[in-house]
Amino acid sequence: MRRVVLAVVTLGYLAFIGWVTLRAEPYDDTFDSWIDLVIAAFSEDQRTAWITFGMVEFTANIFMFVPVGVLLTLLLGRKWWWVAALGGFALSLAIELVQLGIPSRVSDPRDVLSNGLGTTVGAIACFVVWGLATRGRPTVVGREERASAR
Repeated sequence: MRRVVLAVVTLGYLAFIGWVTLRAEPYDDTFDSWIDLVIAAFSEDQRTAWITFGMVEFTANIFMFVPVGVLLTLLLGRKWWWVAALGGFALSLAIELVQLGIPSRVSDPRDVLSNGLGTTVGAIACFVVWGLATRGRPTVVGREERASAR
């Protein structure tokens, strides 16, 4: 039952990613003007002038894909964390290729990098937390290992 719930949550989050990245109108004008005002305020000060729209977008893409790495790692299992990380790069590449056919969207190779990094961070974080949570616990010996030990 846990695996079914996890699969449904994963599909739901992937649907959200699809909605954010593939809808014809990418942004709400109100949101754009708000974020532009904030970035403009940061650019007025020398100490924060490095905060640009490109940097904010790159960082937001990383954070948006961290849950993908976590969910895929939980779904696939601890030893397959690296498949979850690679899956994030593949998913992002697919999104960017689809965006080529959507006139109001802009496909950007940096998005593949930032989304893939986010998925990798999520997968590694899940792997590490999983390892820390199970440290010191006795391992469960599988049926095959018991049979070969006899």
